[in-house]
Amino acid sequence: MEKRYHYITPNDYETAEQNGINYVALSQRVRDYGWDIDRAITEPLKVGVPFQPVWEQWEKIATENGISKDLFYQRIKVNKWDEKRAATHSLMAGKHLRIEWTKEEREIAERNSLSANHMNLVITRINKLGWSKERALNTPKMSLKEQAKHIAEGTRKYHRERGVNSEFNKTV
Repeated sequence: MEKRYHYITPNDYETAEQNGINYVALSQRVRDYGWDIDRAITEPLKVGVPFQPVWEQWEKIATENGISKDLFYQRIKVNKWDEKRAATHSLMAGKHLRIEWTKEEREIAERNSLSANHMNLVITRINKLGWSKERALNTPKMSLKEQAKHIAEGTRKYHRERGVNSEFNKTV
């Protein structure tokens, strides 16, 4: 029997529904994934564990450790980590000293728009830029416009120091 790939008949939708496969899933399997219709109407849907309840259970611990929801999800679904490791494993583990944050330091960071999701920025400031912990926590996160301004200033300085006459030397 020749495989069918294009026209899904009303009978196909009915058979799929009897097999627990809804209209959207059947259409997606055939039109988006390129499955043949016979496979699409018979292969059971894969049902995974809903992610939101898992995140809600670990959110407090994960955010305290600077782990975002997206990173937590990636660690579980892509890297196949267990929830505890995904929520507690430091982003910088093995690379730099682990930094423990006190309640007061977290409050300072929050006041400077550095939420738990931005603690990686604070760690980068300390480990890569050599800032003090106090300076890293007390310096607010720059807006994209401020970042662009600093990059432009740095580019102009770089070219001036090397005697390069270019459009980058001109101030805006």
